[in-house]
Amino acid sequence: MTKDTEKALIIIYCQYKKRLSLGTDEEEARYFEDAKLRNIDNFSNWPQSKLNLSTQQLHKEGYIFKNIFDDVRLLNEGIQFVESKPKEYFDSFLNAVSGLASIVSAIFPH
Repeated sequence: MTKDTEKALIIIYCQYKKRLSLGTDEEEARYFEDAKLRNIDNFSNWPQSKLNLSTQQLHKEGYIFKNIFDDVRLLNEGIQFVESKPKEYFDSFLNAVSGLASIVSAIFPH
């Protein structure tokens, strides 16, 4: 998996956790329409081709489901991948993904 693909998964995961914290239903929090996915702040400076390549790779790896409309759904495997990583794994992404620090603090409270 490329760094961009990993970064995309972390961005999607962070948005999922943010939605849950706002009281969004679990299934709804996992689902991202294409337009809403592209409008996530952390993706705002990504070219569409880069986002498409990253989500295609995540789909191939089984971390997200991507339909023909480019809508994505975060799968259990994607959640488990992110949550199984040690705290140090996220260090290289902290500056690139806004909101990640608070998510990491919640996963690793110590």
